[in-house]
Amino acid sequence: RSRGLGDVYKRQVVDDGAAEVVSNCGRSLLAVGVVRVVGDFEAGAHVAVVSVAGAAIAAGRTAYAADDLRALAGKRSRCCAELRPQHSGEPGVVIRKVDMVLS
Repeated sequence: RSRGLGDVYKRQVVDDGAAEVVSNCGRSLLAVGVVRVVGDFEAGAHVAVVSVAGAAIAAGRTAYAADDLRALAGKRSRCCAELRPQHSGEPGVVIRKVDMVLS
């Protein structure tokens, strides 16, 4: 297991656009960029963020549980707010940049 990459069995796979924005621009990960969720985890768990090709991008504390994120993957923030109105954080923000360590 790589140091700082979270549990490799708990991953959020992101598209190329999200990978670019997170790794090169230091931005938060949004649900719209998530293409697949691997593993089961609760909100607040530390997870790895990987590209579709499997490259490690970051690790961080997720704002959504795996089941919620599966329902929200690929959706814009406004849609996330409608689908999960009980969520207490920023709608659609999966991992805030302050809760993330880049690889």
